[in-house]
Amino acid sequence: MAATQLTLPAPAHRNQQLFSDYFLDTLLPQRPDWQALVPAAAATLQAVAAILAAYTPSSNEAQTEDGLIKPVLAALGHSFEVQAALKTPDGTKKPDYICYRDMAALNANKGRTLDDHLPEQGAIAVGDAKYWERPLDSALKSKSADAFSNKNPAFQIAFY
Repeated sequence: MAATQLTLPAPAHRNQQLFSDYFLDTLLPQRPDWQALVPAAAATLQAVAAILAAYTPSSNEAQTEDGLIKPVLAALGHSFEVQAALKTPDGTKKPDYICYRDMAALNANKGRTLDDHLPEQGAIAVGDAKYWERPLDSALKSKSADAFSNKNPAFQIAFY
């Protein structure tokens, strides 16, 4: 008689130990406020899945942004600006995205050089895009006019 390999169901989340598995698996799904979000979340998940299914991976960063990142950010309902000026200790940089709490905050900051008071300016996140399958934990070896753009992407986002 051949042995049968049992498979476990895939977890519904990737817990990074911010919350306990018991809270995520048992308590949170029972909360009425969580259950009220399920229909909208399901529709958003379907929209994101459709974008991903239609996306053809590219080693070109701009194509990855146009075909995947911008549509996903829009499907998730984010108000975002691309290439906004951000004052840093290493001079003014332009991260790929600044996400705002709403369009009013985005419009209030258009054309401004942002600084480390981003939360007070209505910004909720800084994002940087990379091409599909770009190693995120190592610097590029190629020579570029902007050494910062070839740094380790994890360093870049922590720096911003």
